[in-house]
Amino acid sequence: MDIAPTIDLKKFSQRIERQGSPRRALILAAGVGRRLRPHTLTRPKCLVEVGAVPLLRQLLEALLSCGVDEWVIVTGYRGEMIKEAIARWGLRPHRVVWVENPDYEHTNTLYSVSVARRWLDRSFVLLNADLWISPGELRKLVLADVDHGMLVDTEIKLDAEAMKVALDSDGQIAAISKQLVGGVGESIGAYRFDVACGRRFLDRVAQVVADGRRQDYYEYALDELYHEGMRAALIPVRSRRWVEIDDLDDLARATACVAASHRRARLSAYDVI
Repeated sequence: MDIAPTIDLKKFSQRIERQGSPRRALILAAGVGRRLRPHTLTRPKCLVEVGAVPLLRQLLEALLSCGVDEWVIVTGYRGEMIKEAIARWGLRPHRVVWVENPDYEHTNTLYSVSVARRWLDRSFVLLNADLWISPGELRKLVLADVDHGMLVDTEIKLDAEAMKVALDSDGQIAAISKQLVGGVGESIGAYRFDVACGRRFLDRVAQVVADGRRQDYYEYALDELYHEGMRAALIPVRSRRWVEIDDLDDLARATACVAASHRRARLSAYDVI
């Protein structure tokens, strides 16, 4: 089943030990979401409903189903609503750390990563809270046997807004930028780091912030590291199994994807019967 159920939540919050797989997730949920208005006039973007379920709830349930039960959540715009919602949902992660980006209106994702640095002393996955993704696709990231990698859609038509990636001769990701020409696919905003790669990334994020580039995306720090020789594994994700929800068109597309996922689940149930 592609969508994590919203019933019997306790079974998803059991601690699943997997050798080498990160249990900690950094979730960036500070943004205002202006392009999703009027939905975000009274709530943060991650609480907008997709298929009648808040976006963040679906993401957290998917993480729990993968054994990722330690969450570092960076809030900003209407952050108290996010805390109240998670308490109300009854999820039972092993640990939740709340970090505030106090300057969320004038900074971007790179700065949100920087304020959470002290909590990222082990392997972790990094996710944008405006991501809808099927649990099966997220599991690929969590279980991948790589030091550093990202989920990439190589089937999607690339546009100017896409965070595009390019490969080296060994098939490893060697560049990431919206300005890339001829990229092989789009990064969907889901990454994993082991301790060493995470430390390099966080050090570079701190350096970029110190240089005054607080409005950059964190991918720009990654791009600098890739140009210095660091590499990332490309972990393929299927189109129509994820949507980065930036605007009303994205929201409509995600709603359609959820409906299609439920139809697939029903057909699978009939096959079993």
